[in-house]
Amino acid sequence: MWPLLGALAVFAAEAGAEDCGGSGTEGILVTEESGSYTCQPSTGGPFPGVLYSHGGKNGLIGGDLQGTCEALARAGYLAYAKFRLDPPGKTIPLHALEVEQALTHLLGLLDVDTTRIGVIGYSRGGTLTYALAESQNEVIDATILLAPAAAGSYLQNQTADVSPIDAPVFVGVAENDLYQDDHVTLANDLVAALTDGEKHVFYYPYPHYPDLSCPGCDGHQVFQVVDDEYTDYWCDVEDFLSLHVAGETIDLPGLGAPGAAIAVLALLLGAGWMHQSRKQSSLSNTE
Repeated sequence: MWPLLGALAVFAAEAGAEDCGGSGTEGILVTEESGSYTCQPSTGGPFPGVLYSHGGKNGLIGGDLQGTCEALARAGYLAYAKFRLDPPGKTIPLHALEVEQALTHLLGLLDVDTTRIGVIGYSRGGTLTYALAESQNEVIDATILLAPAAAGSYLQNQTADVSPIDAPVFVGVAENDLYQDDHVTLANDLVAALTDGEKHVFYYPYPHYPDLSCPGCDGHQVFQVVDDEYTDYWCDVEDFLSLHVAGETIDLPGLGAPGAAIAVLALLLGAGWMHQSRKQSSLSNTE
């Protein structure tokens, strides 16, 4: 069943990739506090929520906290992009705890719909997001991992048993993301582990990334910004969130309404619906 689901997901993403990203703050509200950003549409609500976890270490930030937060709000989400402090001696488990606390913060925001939650992580933030998807599996509806890092042996240890993973997982990496670390092998190993565990996983291998403005940079830079001239990865991110978090349908070219409905139904069968049922039960038990 999983190969069929993966093929349909790629088809759906390609079909809906014309309008995504954008720029500017018109129609959204942006709040910054201590380097962290909260962004949401200026009207309506409650909104599905998304947590973004950046990469980097030793004080350097991988990814664009503000840009990603704003892009998520333009797409209709209440987003929280948490800045993690990284003083000397701070361990990966302490970073993981901070990401869990960030999710708790997101869930406590006034306009968030706690029944529709996605998480995104880039590089080290991707590895921390994977751990979050395991520990908070009753809360999370979709997990997006962009070139997850090894973080020593942390990713390997976390993926030794993938059984806690419940929600669909998006894994993206550029084919030349090989120099800071072999992120291609890390991504392939993660996809293999999730596939062997019969999890709902979608793999997005992006082509060789040529950042001409950054001599010596490699494919790890593909996720450094939202609006990038060399890739439309953000369109795939938005489509994945639309399907698994916002609950929107995507028009599939070449299919009539019945065919599109069947394709979307196939994508939502199994893990997705069972996850939502368990999640609703969990939320009702904690209120």
